[in-house]
Amino acid sequence: MNTSRLAIIFLLGLLLASACGCGRSRLHAELDLADSLAEHAGPDSAARVLLELKPLMADAPEDVAMRWRLLMVKAADKAYITHTSDSMLRPVLDYYTHRTSDTLRPEAFYYAGRVYSDMGDYPRALDYFGRALAAMSTGRNSVRQSIIHDQMRSIYGSQFLYAKELEHARASLDIALHTNDTVGLIQGWSIVGGALLSLHKPDSAAACYRNAWQLAEAFGDPHRCDKLRLQLINFFYETGRYASADSILRHHFPTHIYHNEKYTRNAILTSYYLEIEQWDSCMYYANLVLSGDGSPYSQMFGHGGMAKSYLGLNRPDLALPHMKIYHRMLDSLRREENQALSLRVEAAYDYSLRERDNIELQVAGDRLRRTVFALMALVVGLLGFGWGIYYRQRSRANSVELEKLRMEKAMGVLEDENRKLGMESMELRSEMKKLAEARADRELSAQDATSRIKSLLEGSRMEKMTDSDWSSLEEALDVTLPGFCTRLRTLGLTEREYRVSLLARLDLGNKSISVLIGASAHGVGMARLRLSRRYGKGDRSADWDEFLRSL
Repeated sequence: MNTSRLAIIFLLGLLLASACGCGRSRLHAELDLADSLAEHAGPDSAARVLLELKPLMADAPEDVAMRWRLLMVKAADKAYITHTSDSMLRPVLDYYTHRTSDTLRPEAFYYAGRVYSDMGDYPRALDYFGRALAAMSTGRNSVRQSIIHDQMRSIYGSQFLYAKELEHARASLDIALHTNDTVGLIQGWSIVGGALLSLHKPDSAAACYRNAWQLAEAFGDPHRCDKLRLQLINFFYETGRYASADSILRHHFPTHIYHNEKYTRNAILTSYYLEIEQWDSCMYYANLVLSGDGSPYSQMFGHGGMAKSYLGLNRPDLALPHMKIYHRMLDSLRREENQALSLRVEAAYDYSLRERDNIELQVAGDRLRRTVFALMALVVGLLGFGWGIYYRQRSRANSVELEKLRMEKAMGVLEDENRKLGMESMELRSEMKKLAEARADRELSAQDATSRIKSLLEGSRMEKMTDSDWSSLEEALDVTLPGFCTRLRTLGLTEREYRVSLLARLDLGNKSISVLIGASAHGVGMARLRLSRRYGKGDRSADWDEFLRSL
């Protein structure tokens, strides 16, 4: 009887263990499915699978629950959802920091870098990206390693640390060379070229762009070729090789570009036409920039291009509104950059506080172990406890001093930036004052010139104009009709024909002209008719007058 009872209990135990194992296997299978969906098919489907498993996580084993949390973060990242909190990831980091896993530990550190990068905590993001690289085995998961290097490169580039940006760009390129990844090589060579250009090494950058172009042509992807053409236009523009940039613009203008690349194209073309002083083309592409994505930077750039174009066309009255908007947006963006700098300083400070808390936790653990040993050896325990307190206080004092120095340095940087902004603001006000004075002077000159013309051509005048009168008239016309006299001289007219045409442009009749040049009214009319026929403008003297008004 006892034997039968033991057999029944044994069988029930086996059934219970089998049921638990099946439940655990089912959870692992569901998590594997969600991981595959997030990686390959669709992160939205992965998120739905994970949300269906959420009620089971309260009673799930710790390793299963931690993997579920990690996959939730991964699905959100793959769906391009901006991370705003690290609450979902913190338990995962604590778990995998103290447990070794060839696949999940590097992945946890990588997504920690992604989360803190989205949150703007760049020091912590770089730290976890570095941990992810250190946790990966050499030669394995090269795709993920390349992605991590690209993430770190992007962060360093946004902080203007171009040497570190180049270091990680080259690391990503080395991985593409090792794996013979053509797409990665095209992108890698172009990114390394951009980093070298930022470091003012145009010759090395040119070699990198040449390698990227040869691979892109061989690969035969029109979109990648056009993206590279945009980069080449920018490279030629930055290095002053405007003829090469113009050749690409005229013969190989990029057409296969996505919406988010149009601003880059229009900005490059605005800068290019501004440099070669083709004001109409510059204004056209500056208007396209203004009607683009609406970001403050693009609006500021577009208004700056419009202002410079109008100044190039000698229209300061039209340039002034764009100049005012440009400077107002420049001041606003400067303030935002100062705020962003303050946030980065605060993020670095918060990260150092967390590191200090980790040190304190380690010290507390040491203290606990020393207390246990103190039960066995009181004297040794007391000495160890005293040493631990001393070490903790010294570390805390050192940390506080270091933080004080960092904050003082950051405040000094902010004060320097504020002084620079003040000086720039004063310079801009001075420039606007000069523009207003120039405009007022121009208006006064125009009024004076108009008065001089009226006095020279007064209707009651009955004597012939002298050479001095003609010189005075030409000077006045150069103010009211800029460039007209010069263009009229280029037609190769005789002095008499030139003077008849000048007075005809001022809408004087044949009789008035005849008095001023000392000729007959009939002769003046015939001269205008001959000029109209000679230059193919028509068979009437009025046709010559129309041509003069268009000149």
